[in-house]
Amino acid sequence: MTDVEVVSGPGTVALLPDLVAGFAPHRVLVVGGPTGLRVADARGRLAGYEVSYVTDVHPNPRLPDVLRGCAVAASVRPDLIVGIGGGSAMDVAKMLRGLPPDAGAAMDVLTGRAEPQCRAPLVLVPTTAGTGSEVTGFATVYVDGVKYSLDHPSVHANVAIVDPELTHTCPDDVTFSGALDALAHAIESLWSLRSTSRSRELAAEALHGLVSVLREHERPLSPANRAALSTASTRAGLAIDRSRTTAGHAFAYPLTARFGVPHGLACALNLVWLLPFTARHLSRDCQDPRGQAFVRRRLGEIGAVLGRDGGATLAALVRAIGFSPWLDDYGVRGDDLSGLAEAALGSGRATNGPVRLAVPETIGALRGRIRG
Repeated sequence: MTDVEVVSGPGTVALLPDLVAGFAPHRVLVVGGPTGLRVADARGRLAGYEVSYVTDVHPNPRLPDVLRGCAVAASVRPDLIVGIGGGSAMDVAKMLRGLPPDAGAAMDVLTGRAEPQCRAPLVLVPTTAGTGSEVTGFATVYVDGVKYSLDHPSVHANVAIVDPELTHTCPDDVTFSGALDALAHAIESLWSLRSTSRSRELAAEALHGLVSVLREHERPLSPANRAALSTASTRAGLAIDRSRTTAGHAFAYPLTARFGVPHGLACALNLVWLLPFTARHLSRDCQDPRGQAFVRRRLGEIGAVLGRDGGATLAALVRAIGFSPWLDDYGVRGDDLSGLAEAALGSGRATNGPVRLAVPETIGALRGRIRG
């Protein structure tokens, strides 16, 4: 297990120059969008180094865009890479560190046929809270609408600076979608087949903190709640780094790719039906070798926070923070469900949960989230 050194707390971004100096770099490659770089004052804090920038960063990064950045990285040959921004910016920074610029060679790495590179040490600075990317050993990229993961221990950053003050200008919709992503990480890590005692401890701590913040329905979030959200999100990230995600994420990826639903929200929309589905199918379809009793204890831990009907509670939270909990409000129709289910169940994440999932049953559950 490779843990990232986490430097956290209000104002800790001021430590970026000292942390960078510890790597004694000459050439620094900075990855991030203009807003994130401005909020973190990247140009000012990195003055004195030979700095190159990759700022063509978009949500849900696509491989051609990532490979253009990889070509820059190969040309610059940095001594240090710094990723600043939301989950997509940090994922792109990880991939610029690890992927070759050639598409075929990159696909070999993404499919596990080749090892990733490790061009330089990596420092990550999140300006949103929720993705946990600053502490995970994987990064997401879309290839022709299909989600792939760069998943390898070498993908971990060396250092992460988690300063909640950098999230103060984050718009409400981005803030709350990120919070829902972290909430999904906590729930899914608790019931993951790969969970450990430590991952469950981290996930349980995160779940309590996240639900406490979300139940306040505060717009905008206070500095105290932003700090609590940052802490809980990082803990949830450390949990999924150990356990990986499950079907909530597997079903979220096609919702995002095909219907443009923000990732964290897409995860929550699926957990609305997955929570009751899992409880209902556990006795027949349990696939956790630790047994039904073990899984029921995990569901009990989730229920202790969300209540007996966790799906209904989650739907109410989604509605209270300004989103619809219904799939049809995002353009999903009955004819789309077979394709969504088949795409999701083709992901390895879908097999990492406590119950076996099949297309007919999941289509039925998804249909229950469409009105009319």
